[in-house]
Amino acid sequence: MTTTPDKPRLLVTGACGVIFSQIADLFTADYDVLATDIVERDGVMKLDLLDYAAVREAMQGIDAVLHLAIASRR
Repeated sequence: MTTTPDKPRLLVTGACGVIFSQIADLFTADYDVLATDIVERDGVMKLDLLDYAAVREAMQGIDAVLHLAIASRR
């Protein structure tokens, strides 16, 4: 997603899941959303939450986190 300087930045984990797919529109109007998931898809950045360095890097400039990731059997 594109960066918008006048909006707060929101990092979403588990963005490929059912929950975020149902509520994404509620956030994109008011936030600059960085959508992340364990798998990379269009508009979703791959982010393994067990990779501390990657999470630290992704969190740069983030104002809030919406944590929707769950443990899966993948």
